Amino acid sequence: MEKNKELQTKLVFADVFKIKTNTEFNTDGTLTVTPIGWKEGDVKLSTPTGRKPPKIYGKMEYLLSGKAVFCPSVKTEQPRYTDIYNDGAYLKVKETSRDYIFKIQASKGHFNSKEFAKPVLGSFKNAKDWIDNEIKLRENHGSKSHLLQGR
Repeated sequence: MEKNKELQTKLVFADVFKIKTNTEFNTDGTLTVTPIGWKEGDVKLSTPTGRKPPKIYGKMEYLLSGKAVFCPSVKTEQPRYTDIYNDGAYLKVKETSRDYIFKIQASKGHFNSKEFAKPVLGSFKNAKDWIDNEIKLRENHGSKSHLLQGR
C-alpha cells in the first residue's frame, strides 16, 4: 500500500501547476489553503486512478514575510521503532534509538468490573517483570546490544 501512495504522490505532483488560492493562517499553527472560487464538493485536482490524492507528511516552514513553504518528510528504509516484547494480550514494548515505549491497550469494556480488569492489570505486572529482567541483564552483561540480536 505504501508503494501505491508513493506512486500516486508522484502522479499527482508530476506536473507543475498553479492555482490561485486563499490562504488562512490560524493561531493554532494550521494553514488552510483553498482554491479561489472553491465550493464544497468541487473537484479541482484529479489523479490518473481517480482516487483521492494521498496525504503527504512533512513540515511547514513559515517565514516572517508570511510566505509558507511545505517540505515533505524524507522516507527512509529504517523503521521508527523495533518491537522487542509482546505479552500476547495487552502489553507491547517497542524500542527507538533513544527510548522504550510501553503500550498497554485494552477496550473500555475491560473496566466494567474487577474481574474483566484482571488480565489488563496482569500486563502491568508483565511490564514490571520485563523492566526487572532488563535491569538484571544490564547488570550482568554491562550492555544489552548483543542480547537484542537474539530477541
